[in-house]
Amino acid sequence: MKYILLFIVLSLFACTPKSLPTVISITDEKVEVKLSYMSTKSDLEEIVTQLKDKEQINLDYSKSTFFENGKLRDVALIVTLPSGKIGKASAMLAHIENQYFGFFLDKSTDGEERFKIGILSSN
Repeated sequence: MKYILLFIVLSLFACTPKSLPTVISITDEKVEVKLSYMSTKSDLEEIVTQLKDKEQINLDYSKSTFFENGKLRDVALIVTLPSGKIGKASAMLAHIENQYFGFFLDKSTDGEERFKIGILSSN
């Protein structure tokens, strides 16, 4: 009986979504946007403005869906870089409850951009 209770408690912790606040980081070397189930439509509106104003990066999230409280339900992104490179990716709620989704642009490598869009690490 003790082991069954322990299993139930551990299962509940495993199913509980992590705390994954929205992250946007813009520096001379990199641009990083991390979204999760905690991200809101207003977060995305602000991110779009910052990316466009500071980096001339276009972020289209128009195919994403939101709950009534404004939080992200399913995410679909199209990112257009100033170089013309385009990345597209999407994920359902189950994927963004325990990991970040977004994109990363590394501008520090010998004039070549490294670009990734999709699931991102939490650190």
